[in-house]
Amino acid sequence: MNSLNYFKTTLSRTELKPILQNLYESKYQGIHTTDGTIHFLKIESQYLNDVTSGKKKAEIRFNDRNFKIGDYIQFIEVKENELIITSFTVKITHILDDSRFLKDNFVMLSIMNL
Repeated sequence: MNSLNYFKTTLSRTELKPILQNLYESKYQGIHTTDGTIHFLKIESQYLNDVTSGKKKAEIRFNDRNFKIGDYIQFIEVKENELIITSFTVKITHILDDSRFLKDNFVMLSIMNL
C-alpha cells in the first residue's frame, strides 16, 4: 500500500472545481477496506516533504472522521490553477485524544510511513 506518486497536469479553475469537490465530499466517508479505512487529507507542501522524509511522525487533526489505529491516511497536495497531486500513504499507529493537551475534538495521530 506504499505509494509516493507524482503526476502533474495543468487544469483550468472550471476543470479543477469538480475534482476538489469530490475530494471534499469523500473526506467524511473515506474508503473502507478489510485492513482499515483510508482517509484522504489535504496537506501543505512543507509538511508533506517532512512526512515523506520520515522527519514528521505525528499529525494533529480535527477528528471529524472517527480515526482508528490501523487506518491509513492518503495525504494529497493540491495547488491553485495547477493540479499537483502528491500522494503518500501512512498508517495510523497511535491516537492521542486528551483535552488536557489538545483542543476539544482534536487528536494527535502518530503515523508510520509504509
